[in-house]
Amino acid sequence: MDIKKKSTGSASTTKSGNKSGRGRKTKSKEEEEKRQEEEARLRMEQEEKEKKEREKQLEQERKGRQEKVNEIKHRELNSFYDLMSEINMKLESYHKNRREKSKWERYMRCDGSPDPTIPGEINTFLTLWKEDDLSEDFKTSLDNLNLAFRLIDELKFLIEDMTENEQTEKLIERYQNSIRDLEEVTKFKLDQTSHSILLNASHETDPETLNFNFADGNKEIYFCIWANLSHNKRINGFSFTTKDFSFRLPKPLTLAHFNLRCLFTTYDFYTPKSRTYLCRIKDEKFDFDPIPEIKIEKQKEKSDAEDQVDTLPPELKFLMEKTDLSENEDEEKNEQSVNEPITKVEEEETKQVQEPKKSISQDELAILQELSDSFVIDLRNFLPLGPVLHIGLYDIPPQPKKVKQLILTQRDPNETLIPFVYPSLDTNLPTAAWQEFWSKKQENDNLSSTNHAEPNDLGDTISSKKNDLNSTVKSNDLLESTVAGADETLTSDKNFLKSLSTKSNEQLINSMKNEGPLDIKYKLPSTLFFGEAPLLARWDEQKNHWRTDEILDFKYDDDQRAISFKTYHFSPYCLLQDRHVHMPFQLWRMSPREAMDSCMFTIETTNFELNIEIKVRSF
Repeated sequence: MDIKKKSTGSASTTKSGNKSGRGRKTKSKEEEEKRQEEEARLRMEQEEKEKKEREKQLEQERKGRQEKVNEIKHRELNSFYDLMSEINMKLESYHKNRREKSKWERYMRCDGSPDPTIPGEINTFLTLWKEDDLSEDFKTSLDNLNLAFRLIDELKFLIEDMTENEQTEKLIERYQNSIRDLEEVTKFKLDQTSHSILLNASHETDPETLNFNFADGNKEIYFCIWANLSHNKRINGFSFTTKDFSFRLPKPLTLAHFNLRCLFTTYDFYTPKSRTYLCRIKDEKFDFDPIPEIKIEKQKEKSDAEDQVDTLPPELKFLMEKTDLSENEDEEKNEQSVNEPITKVEEEETKQVQEPKKSISQDELAILQELSDSFVIDLRNFLPLGPVLHIGLYDIPPQPKKVKQLILTQRDPNETLIPFVYPSLDTNLPTAAWQEFWSKKQENDNLSSTNHAEPNDLGDTISSKKNDLNSTVKSNDLLESTVAGADETLTSDKNFLKSLSTKSNEQLINSMKNEGPLDIKYKLPSTLFFGEAPLLARWDEQKNHWRTDEILDFKYDDDQRAISFKTYHFSPYCLLQDRHVHMPFQLWRMSPREAMDSCMFTIETTNFELNIEIKVRSF
């Protein structure tokens, strides 16, 4: 029994020893884990501390580099603005001396021409020129007309050369009034000169046709006048070989007593009157690059900083103020980013409240209403080129008659040209003929596009406004079929007459048989270049804009450089070209010349190459 008790006692001691060993192991393990965690924490804190120190050091280095860069920028900008201010001063003095020199040269010209800048002289010139009832010879009339054109050009140059201030605004208004007065008197004298040419038309007739023709002028203005004195049905046209201008009359006009005048003028009286003549004006918003400001130590007084700023050029002051504003805006943005973000709906509402809607001015609204008509020319997209053709029909003034040894001449109380009314039977004939011509042309175009258009090529079936404007340029024979039978000299095709069965078309055909359109052909001068087929437009005197409608059967021959069209409207005509026809440019380059003070600037387009030589000019 004693032996058993001893054995059981030893077993219990071994069990308790095992338990205490396990406790020590777990305790040491926990202590080891705590120690490792503490070491990791200390290591992380040390790394974080070192990282912050490195970042702080890098930030200080970056700020130091930035301050050095700012100092270099300020130094360079100061030198740059000093140079620019010196150049601007030289430029202002140059323009001032140039203007004074031009005024002195204008004063010392002494050629008898009035000074357009002096109201008394220009008003006296206009009054005496307009009230001159004596018949001038053609050469004197041309000289006076050229003088008026030179005065207009001089006033326009002075307007463009002026600087903007309150005094110049009054001068510009006065110069513009003088230009309008000169234009009105010039147009009156053009009619009066034509009238004086026609006074003795019966004594200067062509022996073959017994009609009167006159062609003379200069580069600025050229007169082509033809008077129907014989009333011969076989003479239905005439050609002015000196200007490559010809016309063909309908039958009713071959028996009428009238004269046809075509003036070719390089000066455009009409385009500046259009609302779309001026380019779009945008608000000038200059976004300058912000210039970093040199940081001034806090210990320095504000007066020293203000003195330093005052010594800077005004341009640099403005940019530094803009920089301060941009920095304040950045700070406000950062503060807003800390705050709670607002929803998109609230942002849109705040934008609508903060940004007021831009109102359209009355001028812009009038332009939009005017351009709603697709046949009105937008002069911001199209540019008039070449001479302006002033085509008109007028009554022939009373001709002198010889009675025995006396020559009797009836005095014309008008002393100017009187328009000849045509068509006289149906005043709505031009509009009706154009509407019928245009509707049939669109039908033919739609048929041709549906027959020849591919299903994958949508570009052949979609028409733009420009194509609508340019559609009158393409040649077609629809008008010839419309006026078939009206005049054998115009057309011999009568297929279109058979398709017209309505009463309105029958009335139109009968009207066009009685009074057909005038056929005109003109060969363009060699100095005129078109990158693509031009547009032909007529001037609407009532609404003051160029239009492309009611011009029948307009054709442009690129090989012969000639145009032809038929019309009932006797008004100014001009050719227009797309302003962006040569864009985009293929390339441009600037290369030095053999001389050290010049270079060549070259622009290449799809149609031509333009070379501009640039030379240095001392002020």
